[in-house]
Amino acid sequence: VERSLYGVDLKPEAVRLCELRLWLAIVSTTEVGIEQIPPLPNLDRNILQGNSLLGPADFLGDARAEIYREWVYALRAQSDLLERYRHSPREERPALARLIRENDRRLASDLVARAIDADEAELQLLTAPQEDLFGRALAADLERCRELQARIAGHRRTLDRIEEGTLDFFSFDVHFAPVMARGGFDVVAGNPPWVRNARIDARAKRMVSDRYAFFRPASGGAAFHQPDLSVAFFERALSLAGDGGVVSMLMPAKIMNAAYAAPLRRAAMQHDVVAIEDWSASAKRYFDADTFPLGLTLAKRRPRGRIHVVDDDLSFEATPADFGGTCEWSLVPPEAAAILRRLRAAHRPLAITLGRRPLMGVKTGDNHAFFLGDCRIRGAALITEDHLCVPLAHVARCVRGRDLKRWSAGPTEWMVWPRNGWKTPPRWLRNLAGARGVDVSDFQLAYVKPEHVGIKVAWKDVSRGMTAAVLSDSVDVNGRAVPLVPNQTLYSIDAVSLDEAYALSAVLNSTVANALLLAVAERAKDAHFRMFGRTVAQLPLPPLDDATALTRLARRAHAGRGVDADIDRAVAELYGVSEKDFAKLRRFVDHRLAR
Repeated sequence: VERSLYGVDLKPEAVRLCELRLWLAIVSTTEVGIEQIPPLPNLDRNILQGNSLLGPADFLGDARAEIYREWVYALRAQSDLLERYRHSPREERPALARLIRENDRRLASDLVARAIDADEAELQLLTAPQEDLFGRALAADLERCRELQARIAGHRRTLDRIEEGTLDFFSFDVHFAPVMARGGFDVVAGNPPWVRNARIDARAKRMVSDRYAFFRPASGGAAFHQPDLSVAFFERALSLAGDGGVVSMLMPAKIMNAAYAAPLRRAAMQHDVVAIEDWSASAKRYFDADTFPLGLTLAKRRPRGRIHVVDDDLSFEATPADFGGTCEWSLVPPEAAAILRRLRAAHRPLAITLGRRPLMGVKTGDNHAFFLGDCRIRGAALITEDHLCVPLAHVARCVRGRDLKRWSAGPTEWMVWPRNGWKTPPRWLRNLAGARGVDVSDFQLAYVKPEHVGIKVAWKDVSRGMTAAVLSDSVDVNGRAVPLVPNQTLYSIDAVSLDEAYALSAVLNSTVANALLLAVAERAKDAHFRMFGRTVAQLPLPPLDDATALTRLARRAHAGRGVDADIDRAVAELYGVSEKDFAKLRRFVDHRLAR
């Protein structure tokens, strides 16, 4: 407790509770009477309150090592002072505390001054005249310049406060300087806050992105980059651990699959990953919340080849190679993992095989305005419940996630379908906008693609295993073809023909495809999974050039005939999966879906 345990938390009450728990732990191991217990150590230099992600010295990089070399003797003296302080009697404590704080202040002043120098040097480079290969002047990166200017101004204010005798921030480089100067901690453990990107303050988001590579989008990564704050905490933990040190963190399980966590996964695999433990399926046993926890433990050394994996009640050994062939992590027992690796190696991803990518369904931006509710048909128009008239030429039937089941799409919703929009809004649209309390200009779909209209295979965004069905391009209403479109709770991929759509739906609903998808799909509540478009796009898919049998079976399945076993056999044959291997994949799927 005195020499080995350190901690930091943003909440002061958490710090006080931690000190109390440590003192109680010390007392509980003492086998003497309460009056004979020796004085408990002062822990206010071990357990501190502060921001463990951001501090004024966090942008120094390698420069801090140079400062520590200059401070080597002062840091040894500081260590001696801290040792005395932990057991100092009450009358000596204030004087020792003042000496320690003064050393902290001087080190902090040096670190912040160097940080200012580093930022000013970068700013000078950015603002210096630069030319491209053809001698044309290059414009300065004004946004980066403004960020540096703001950071320099903030550091100068911090430096002024330090020189006035105020040290109002926490810094690992200052408050735990003796440990950091020796190379870092032997063990870094924690339960970082899981904060969704949308809930992070814009200014803090910019600073975290500037400081932490895991928080920034990977080169060529997804355009929609919304990282959870926990990935920055994991990077901080890695930076605090010394060579050979161990990092063990409780992370959201989505880091195994989320595109934003790709930098974290790559960095983790460069070290010795000791254990990956996914408690998502049984989280309620350990946590009083709806959560999907993952324990990730690694040592900062070269990989040693064996990784202990826990997936709910399954426990097995894996190797780094089991995680290296895909950008996402799959916690799959060895017997099934070997089959899935073989299938991924043998067949190209669906997006390449078909030459098309899945799309999220139509996004209206305002369902209240676009969805028309119960309507009756009168000639070439719909009459809404509030007696508004909407031409059939400007509506569609919308399939939602709750409408779609395996092999079928149930009741659909009437919705306004702007097609190419209106140069001059017609009277019926103005009346509808007034009744819905929105502006006429709001009747523009937030997300729509030409591929949303046409023959397609659609599947639920969230489901217990893949749930797919064929959607025709339109439905007949009073002799008029009305488009049939999926909404944003579905993903879909357009098909070149009904035959191809039926064959593809048979593959997607099969046990083999479910095993491949569930191995990498992101978890949701109650044994449900997120079947994102990017997840399905990576599904290994053999060519469907000769899939007549699958097409015929899928047509029968959509007609309500029970042919799932026949489809499983046909798809297994398509993939080259033996009966023995199919049984292994079936066991994996049943376990993953908690059947």
